[in-house]
Amino acid sequence: KKFSILGISGQIQNETRELPPRLLRHVMMLEMAPFDSSSSYQVVHSILQLFFMRFDETVKSAEPRISNAIISVYESVTTTFQQSIDRNQLNFSFRDIIRIVQGLLLSSPETVSDSKQFERLWAHEVNRVFSDRFTEDEDQKHFEEIISNCIKKKLNSEQPVTAFNTYFGEITSPTTEKTDDGSATTDHKYIEFESIN
Repeated sequence: KKFSILGISGQIQNETRELPPRLLRHVMMLEMAPFDSSSSYQVVHSILQLFFMRFDETVKSAEPRISNAIISVYESVTTTFQQSIDRNQLNFSFRDIIRIVQGLLLSSPETVSDSKQFERLWAHEVNRVFSDRFTEDEDQKHFEEIISNCIKKKLNSEQPVTAFNTYFGEITSPTTEKTDDGSATTDHKYIEFESIN
């Protein structure tokens, strides 16, 4: 009987193992190169530019800096923190960029009213996606340095670094509006908290 096996693998950082040549002769391998910086920026910028069109002018003007900062942090994290057998959680991919973008898309013009709040939202989302993977204090310090450098160099923010220690969360509340089937809708707001205590 004939049979086929399909195998798919993501990028494995620092991996030196290769498939044996006797197996490779029966395999067709397709590889996709990772996005370069300009392609990654174009993807993020296209999504965020369209979404933030309905926001205040200061927020719209900050969007290119935010898009650039997302890519900068991602590239710094992937080059600084290498995955290994005992640090398997340090496996980063383009999905991490998309998770940051998804978090930014939860905002609304009512909850993000100016560029400073937009910058704090960016910092929250970057921390949400990356920081829980750093289990060692030294790694956490390196990550905080990456964020601080990005705040100064990419965002050109006038806010002190301590201003970025805020959190955003989604608050839901029932509304009086009804959907076509008669059920009540829920109002979702992604708002800033200075403390979660």
